[in-house]
Amino acid sequence: MKVIRFLRRHGPYQERETAGKPDTIADELVDAGIAEYAEPRVETKGEPPPEVTKVDPPAPPASEGQPPPLPKGNRRPATEKP
Repeated sequence: MKVIRFLRRHGPYQERETAGKPDTIADELVDAGIAEYAEPRVETKGEPPPEVTKVDPPAPPASEGQPPPLPKGNRRPATEKP
């Protein structure tokens, strides 16, 4: 079994797709210029990516005499009538 990468469309495979094929078929496709040998992907267990936390910006101070800002989504509080 060899892993090949297609250089052009062939059957159900699109350009740049990889597939595992028996040695004889893989050799024929490479010799015909339809594919090239590709290294199989090996997933290694390395360090996990750093954890990202979302921080909301601080709310601006409320000025006296002005109503508080509407909740997210621009919805009016249930007690307020339109």
